[in-house]
Amino acid sequence: MVSFAAHPDGKVLVPEEAVDIPAGGQSMVTLEAIEAGHRTRKPPHGWVEKAMELSRRMPNDLPEDLAEQHDHYIHGTPKRREKSSPTPSISSPL
Repeated sequence: MVSFAAHPDGKVLVPEEAVDIPAGGQSMVTLEAIEAGHRTRKPPHGWVEKAMELSRRMPNDLPEDLAEQHDHYIHGTPKRREKSSPTPSISSPL
């Protein structure tokens, strides 16, 4: 993924700096408006950038038991019963 600051020039977007984009392919462009005079910062690289992009797409209303019941929410299986903590047993030496 490549992120860069650009400004509109009537018909095209003009990057503020040189951008290394492979020629001959198609790209998906998403625009994020910034305030006039706002200083843009370079995006983080690698996995941090990917994680940030995923976090922006995550819904805010996920169930509290999503981790424990992920099979139910993803595959539609019945919810698993909560595991009760095992009762410790005290054994006496023989």
